[in-house]
Amino acid sequence: MLILRRIIFYLFLLIYLILCPALLLYASGYIIDPFTREVERTGLIHLSSLPPGATIYLEHSRFIRKTPATIDQLRPGSYRVTLTLPGYREWTQAVRVKPGKAAAFEKVLLLPQYFPVQTPIQGNFKQIYPLPGTDFILVAQDNYLGSIQLYNFKNERAAPFLDPVSPWYKFPVLSLSHQENSRSFMVYGGGLWERKYLWVTLKGDAPAIVDITRFFSKDPLLIEWDPLNTKELFAVYSNYIDRVDIASGLVYPRDIDAVKGVGFHNNRVYLMTADNRFLRYGRDKTKAEPFLESSHFARPLLDTNIFYHITAPDDDSLFLQGEDGSLLANHPPYQIMEKGVIGMKFHERSRTLMYWTSSSVMLADIDETMTANINALAVKTIFGEGQDIKQCFWSGDAFHIVCNDNDRVYLIETEPQGSDHNEFITQIRKGSSIFFSNEAGDLYFLDEQGGFQKIQLIPKESVVDQLLNKGA
Repeated sequence: MLILRRIIFYLFLLIYLILCPALLLYASGYIIDPFTREVERTGLIHLSSLPPGATIYLEHSRFIRKTPATIDQLRPGSYRVTLTLPGYREWTQAVRVKPGKAAAFEKVLLLPQYFPVQTPIQGNFKQIYPLPGTDFILVAQDNYLGSIQLYNFKNERAAPFLDPVSPWYKFPVLSLSHQENSRSFMVYGGGLWERKYLWVTLKGDAPAIVDITRFFSKDPLLIEWDPLNTKELFAVYSNYIDRVDIASGLVYPRDIDAVKGVGFHNNRVYLMTADNRFLRYGRDKTKAEPFLESSHFARPLLDTNIFYHITAPDDDSLFLQGEDGSLLANHPPYQIMEKGVIGMKFHERSRTLMYWTSSSVMLADIDETMTANINALAVKTIFGEGQDIKQCFWSGDAFHIVCNDNDRVYLIETEPQGSDHNEFITQIRKGSSIFFSNEAGDLYFLDEQGGFQKIQLIPKESVVDQLLNKGA
């Protein structure tokens, strides 16, 4: 009997000595490979979705929990994760699990199979003109000023832009330019032998229209203005700038001389001089100061024959977009692209620069490059097979980008943990524009028949919070 007890004791001791370390290793994220018998550290995948409650498949196996959920104790390697939810498109992602690391996919947006479509304004339209930073979209039925409807997407009301008795009602529109956050915009058009520039400011129920053609001795390269100042604009020529005081009707010729770049931010004017120096000053021009004097900016990269649009989101960052399609920054590697850039937008909260050519959309992590002090920008191509990319919009959370490519709208999900998702949303009228409100998550566009349409592409942040709490 004593021998039997000893056998049982040593048997339990042996089991304890074997299982206890194994359990401790397992709890600490380690497993023992059954083939090599080597200890291997595991990783995990975390998933949350909008809306929550999606079924999770790891390879071909269904996971017991639904989103939000964490799949742990995964051996290092590649896995295919799929989320499914009735009425929504399937979401699939190739995931690389690394030892001791977590691959997190937060707020995966599950798109409905069919978007509910609203028609804010009845009619057949040719073009829309977004006015980003305001509450308005201009929706044009034809190519003259009086055909425009002024749509306020905050209160969802539309009204004719002009009264039929207005002298500008039949004015032919060739182009319309706007600065973000400005309640004014520039209209260029008129007859073949009498082109005009109209300065339009949205005031109350009726716009204020001023013919400013007389202020320009010749056609400017471009016209810039401070979005917060509707009474003054700058006519940019090859190497100088005329300042126009619209309120007084005065022109200040060569107000800024020997200049090859200009931009506005936070009530300041930013200038690039002909000798590649940078200045900034307030509206009153009494406190001009050098800017980035101590920066090792690669000034030899700056073409003396190119005019640059300056974007200065803060005191440490500066971007130059040249009229030749070049894009430069004030930190290594300085030259982001030599040519081909159509547009750029800087997302201040995430510190990420988005820029695009006719065929690709790229993201650059500015802080990562500056912190690491490296000579290669951390660039990621998130959409690389475009045909004719014209517009791109950030979402408020910087997790998504809305893109107008060759009259097709795509929603791009920027995934730091894996490949990006490019989802086709809708076809739009040939040659027309789109507008995306990142506050409401709404997409406005003209369908192929010219109908003015609206769909909610991304839930509002308040709705997102409710969904996340519901799924917690």
